[in-house]
Amino acid sequence: MTRRFLPVCCLLVTLGAGTGRVGAEAWDARRFPLSCMLDLRSRLTAPAGARGFLFVGTDGRFYFADGTRARFWGINVAKDSVFQPHEVIDGVTDLFARSGFNLVRLHHVDDVGGLLRPERIGLAERLDPKALDALDYWVYACKQRGLYVYLDLLDYRTFTEKEGVPNGTALGRGAKPVALFNEKLISLQMEFAEELLARHVNPYTGLRYRDDPAICLLEICDENSVVGSFSKWGRIPSPYREELIRRWNFYLRRRYGTTAALQAAWGTGAGGLRPNEKLESGTVALPGVSPDLTGYQVREAEVRRFAASLERDYLTQMVTFLRNLG
Repeated sequence: MTRRFLPVCCLLVTLGAGTGRVGAEAWDARRFPLSCMLDLRSRLTAPAGARGFLFVGTDGRFYFADGTRARFWGINVAKDSVFQPHEVIDGVTDLFARSGFNLVRLHHVDDVGGLLRPERIGLAERLDPKALDALDYWVYACKQRGLYVYLDLLDYRTFTEKEGVPNGTALGRGAKPVALFNEKLISLQMEFAEELLARHVNPYTGLRYRDDPAICLLEICDENSVVGSFSKWGRIPSPYREELIRRWNFYLRRRYGTTAALQAAWGTGAGGLRPNEKLESGTVALPGVSPDLTGYQVREAEVRRFAASLERDYLTQMVTFLRNLG
């Protein structure tokens, strides 16, 4: 069977303030230049979600609830570009649909300049109303044009002491990789997800995000990995560095049980167990974190297993929580 591919050029859009409403046919060529000679809107099924919720089939591919195979051609809208007036969102989503996209990723919405402004910490309504209105309108505008929505939960969020996070600002945006193993940070991620997905009702669609099939994908965390950040472990600030060492020792006790069993596995050679290290007292040094440990070749495979276990536990916990939200 011969397949035909429709040409779609690369699209770069800068979203900024302007005047006048941009409709489906009234293009502002300066602000919203056409990126494709073809109008591909007829290939989209509007509204998005008409085929039901997205799911993963037994073959590992995406399908909609009606059994139709789902394929996505997406574009990313990040940070300040998300928080735009309605007329800008209308113009850009028209352009996206005309260009043949059927998926829009709304990225960095949890930034301090977005939904989670620090001045709203402690308020009954934690999410910033103006930023939330823009996000709601993006979902509505995308849905009306047959564009599905991909949302991120943890991107650029800065956790602070006001939220009960010790030394929070030292963690940086996304709290990488501490947000994947510290229970306080995980609980704050869950609170944000619950408020955004399960409590809030989008006034433009009349639906909670969890009930809207136009929102088809959720990214739990963006570019954050315990496994992939080993070279940065030594820069994790207190008290999270000490917590990581405690978790390491707990992992080893659960895996080996006793110091004698650990010594039998590692030996006492280069990188092996040293005389002052005892599982029972939690004093086994962690490579990349404990400053007095230099050679640790024997421990490398164990460290990788430990990091993978932390990441697996985090993802299992978050997925279970999100599934329970509906």
